[in-house]
Amino acid sequence: MMEESGQPARQGPNIRSGLTILAAAVLLAACGSFGYWRYILYPQSPQYALGQFLDAAIKEDYVIAYRRLYLPAPLKLIVPSAEALERLAQNAGGVLPKLRSYRLGTVKVEDDRATIRAVLHYNQNNDSPMKAADADIVMIRDRDVWKVDGAWVLMEASSRGVDALGRSLFH
Repeated sequence: MMEESGQPARQGPNIRSGLTILAAAVLLAACGSFGYWRYILYPQSPQYALGQFLDAAIKEDYVIAYRRLYLPAPLKLIVPSAEALERLAQNAGGVLPKLRSYRLGTVKVEDDRATIRAVLHYNQNNDSPMKAADADIVMIRDRDVWKVDGAWVLMEASSRGVDALGRSLFH
């Protein structure tokens, strides 16, 4: 449209450019929110810590597993280092199954304690069939870092075979 002076008529804001700016703002906010969750919040969660612990167990990376394991003083005497944890696992006489995969489920957090429902896929050795077990894994927040409760691990292992566990601990 032309005005009487021969100049094009000024139109209101272009709706298409307004929608483009709105879409870009929504996309930027979504990316920012995801980034904040992924790189700030999630690494501080009990699920993240448990995932690191279980991934380390699958890879038999005892340094990372030990770093993500909360050991009260009496257990720290028995397992003082990652090397001691590795010896314990290797001498366990079949008590500790070989973890192959896992799936994390619901999480209940109360103060500095969390319980995570997980399904663990394992076998006792390379020749045995794969099994699955539900577990309510207990996590402890130790100086703002979530760790798997070593006492819970000991109770789980002992429920599988007290004699073999004793041989492993005191071998």
